[in-house]
Amino acid sequence: MIFTDCFALTSLTHCLFNPQCCVRNNYRENPFHNFRHGFCVAQTMYTVIWTCDLQDLLSPVDIVSLMVAALCHDLDHPGLSNVYQVNAGTELAARYLNKSPLENHHWAITSQILSHEEANIFMHCDQEEVQRILQAIMELILATDMTHHSNILRNIQQIQGFNASDMEHLTALMMGLIKLCDISNEARPAAHAEIWADALFQEYFLQSDREKAEGLPVTPYMDPDTVSKAQSQSSFISCLIVPLCQALGQVRVTDLHADWVTSVNAAPLLKPHSPTSSLSCLSPALSQSLRTGTLKER
Repeated sequence: MIFTDCFALTSLTHCLFNPQCCVRNNYRENPFHNFRHGFCVAQTMYTVIWTCDLQDLLSPVDIVSLMVAALCHDLDHPGLSNVYQVNAGTELAARYLNKSPLENHHWAITSQILSHEEANIFMHCDQEEVQRILQAIMELILATDMTHHSNILRNIQQIQGFNASDMEHLTALMMGLIKLCDISNEARPAAHAEIWADALFQEYFLQSDREKAEGLPVTPYMDPDTVSKAQSQSSFISCLIVPLCQALGQVRVTDLHADWVTSVNAAPLLKPHSPTSSLSCLSPALSQSLRTGTLKER
């Protein structure tokens, strides 16, 4: 349903399930960075695109790029962060010269999957279109490195009068969308959001244990001896999610309907276990879709 709707390039849809299967097989069973996370990011991307009527703004190539990047953005994630890769001097860090080693690896695996004949969902596209899609997917996956968050946020905030034909505007919007979807678990029902938070902390603490065992610097926000789950989540929401939602909400164009991300009242986000503590900075329609798991019928 999700991919049939989003892949408006109908020539792509008949062979989609092959790459889906390959994608699942290339995710590891980490507590957090696993296929379920990749699927949830893709589901959120679908919800945002359709609930906010972005299919009227984005081209089919843009939508394909966003959906594939969302599904594949953490392929073969080892459950250990870029900081660990660099500090431990891993093969991945060496291969990519310490620059976004995980995201470069995720893209490399995505590219390998899409190059397989039985999993090539772009086989019926012309070469120019394929290159546009692959370039966009690569850039979107690399954008999920959190070290790029501030730059991406600033690029969105600097948009004055959004113009979909302006590549800088469009790139900033698309990168903002995949960033939002990647960190959007707090938009789900509080009970579900807490499960994802616990899974993330479990993965963090496993890395912290490994860093201590290997004599590496311990990543502060992953140390169970010092980290506060409540404070960490509150800071994550107020410092990362809320500003991104506010910036995206300021991208006002006539093609976007009233369901787009609206201004934020951050107060409810900081009340633990509140029914509204998941994410109130989304429009009512979008927030409801994420809370209930329902998707707007088109």
